[in-house]
Amino acid sequence: KYAASSRFLASTRSSISRRSKSLDASGVKDVHDTVIVGGGIAGVSIAYHLARRGRDVLLLEKSELTAGSTWHAAGLITLYHPTPNVKKIHFDSMNMYSQITAETGQEVGFHTPGSLRLATSPLRMEEAKYALSRQGHKDAPMRFLTPDEVAEKVPILNMDNIHGGLFTPGEGHIDPYSLTQAIAIGARKWGAKILQGTEVTGMQPLNDGSWNIVTPEG
Repeated sequence: KYAASSRFLASTRSSISRRSKSLDASGVKDVHDTVIVGGGIAGVSIAYHLARRGRDVLLLEKSELTAGSTWHAAGLITLYHPTPNVKKIHFDSMNMYSQITAETGQEVGFHTPGSLRLATSPLRMEEAKYALSRQGHKDAPMRFLTPDEVAEKVPILNMDNIHGGLFTPGEGHIDPYSLTQAIAIGARKWGAKILQGTEVTGMQPLNDGSWNIVTPEG
């Protein structure tokens, strides 16, 4: 069993404890500040950021990293979002993805051709203008394109009912598998432990606020 407390929730489940015990045969302690269940992009990224902040992190994955939904994700990367709080997460993610290869040596297939969101009705035009008005609180290269500018940028596009568009340079797509592996390398460099082939079969709350994380290994 791996023990952890319930003060912090990371990925699917995680925990924090100030206790420590000796290493087991695999070099993993019995007790960790934070235990993360699930080795997709979310779990691995949380492990990376917590480890950078000095947390004692253990990530448990029942199969292999990215074996769930991450490996077949589209990997679209965007700065755009209509709400400021989520847009900040997008902004910080873009910055991280731009430097993770330099930090870890793992290529991530990050391509940034930009994106074009089309407005196909007057109502969509109003929505586009509203979205554009909310982008200024962070560095936002998004700009509005007229129908002529849209046609110039995408000559093969059928321009029927195209009223304009929002173009955001720097957006694009990334290889989810390679990105997850890169972040995992970074997490390990900052001290996080990642165990693959370790399924979590139960979580048992204890009276002191900590949890026992149950696996087939104990």
